[in-house]
Amino acid sequence: MKTKIAFFSFALALGSFSKAQTFSCSDFSIVSTQQNTQNPNEVLLDIQFSAPSNTFVNYPYVAAVLNCNGDTVATGALNFFGQFGQSTQTYSVTLTGDFSCSPLTAVVAYMNSNNGEQDTCFIAFESTLNLTRKEQSQTKVNVFPNPVNDFVFIEMEGLIKDLKYVIASINGSIVLHGEMNAIKQKMDLSSLENGIYFFRLEGGFEPIKIMKR
Repeated sequence: MKTKIAFFSFALALGSFSKAQTFSCSDFSIVSTQQNTQNPNEVLLDIQFSAPSNTFVNYPYVAAVLNCNGDTVATGALNFFGQFGQSTQTYSVTLTGDFSCSPLTAVVAYMNSNNGEQDTCFIAFESTLNLTRKEQSQTKVNVFPNPVNDFVFIEMEGLIKDLKYVIASINGSIVLHGEMNAIKQKMDLSSLENGIYFFRLEGGFEPIKIMKR
């Protein structure tokens, strides 16, 4: 009963906020970066949202990090429902390249509540981390069939349990997410439109391109 009351109170609090989003990309800033000590391929970005405290940004996440040459050196996935103004929140990204060439740019995606579409902000920041992605040597991920019509199988050789995954469209929108809890897992992609998607698994694995037809 306490859980229901807490959730209801949170919903009422959200309802008291303005539906129109009035913030700008300049309200976002990255105040610190650090490496995850338990996963060397994960970088944690602390993002400060300096809009008024009654502002709420929907479904924000760091879609990618670009280095000084414009190359993608890290990718992220959706983990939060939102972030309030005057707060700092930690977002994780997985290294895909060399993190040492500054300035870096975080591509922050979020849902625009005014039109229901995804918008992006580009946040430049400096980092003293000199990181390069470390290859996974014991676990191999296979995706088949690929191209796929309806169902795809994700198979892990040397299973690491409960790893979170996302499947994203070519423009970064999350279309499916969950956890790997079996050596071979079946996923239904029949509802997706034909096109190119990317399967991303936490833990420093390379994104895998999936062709839906």
